[in-house]
Amino acid sequence: MLNEVVVNFDGKVFKCTTIDDFNEENSYGYLDTGTGEIVWNSKISTIGYDLTKEKCKKCKLYPSCLGPCTLHLMANDDVCFIDSLNLTLQEYMMFLYKNELTRKRIFESK
Repeated sequence: MLNEVVVNFDGKVFKCTTIDDFNEENSYGYLDTGTGEIVWNSKISTIGYDLTKEKCKKCKLYPSCLGPCTLHLMANDDVCFIDSLNLTLQEYMMFLYKNELTRKRIFESK
């Protein structure tokens, strides 16, 4: 099941914040305000399928990016996050390192 979800102001539940429209079509269910539980619709059954393209799985950088998000994969979008950054391998590794340092500084200092 999902570890994190987005609950919209109208109670609809979504998988992530990168969708184009927070509408019924993209919703995975709704928050029952009476019980506080999420009522899932049939779309939840699509979660967990591995849609990752073979070219991503064969890439040596796949462990660091885990491929495109599900939204891109479901749209059959062949975008590569790392290619879109237009960085050398060394620059990308430095990007990851600095990102991790920033994350630790923010979340572990509390």
